[in-house]
Amino acid sequence: MARRFPSICLAMFVGALSVGSADARNRPLPDSNSLTPIVEASPTLAPFQHVRFCLRYPSDCKSNPTENERIDLDAQTTNC
Repeated sequence: MARRFPSICLAMFVGALSVGSADARNRPLPDSNSLTPIVEASPTLAPFQHVRFCLRYPSDCKSNPTENERIDLDAQTTNC
């Protein structure tokens, strides 16, 4: 099995490269009139790894409702 491991890895790598050749760059862009806007319908769950992190390090995930740290996004605070 140990001798076959490099061959198996190479085969998986070559397979992954061939799957990625769908070339999305050549697809036509959708018509902007047919795009559906994103609608906020209901709350979503937190990412699972964030939940695991907070379970492991609860002191790092505590929030203080009395803190008023608000960052307004404007030309000065964004780097785009």
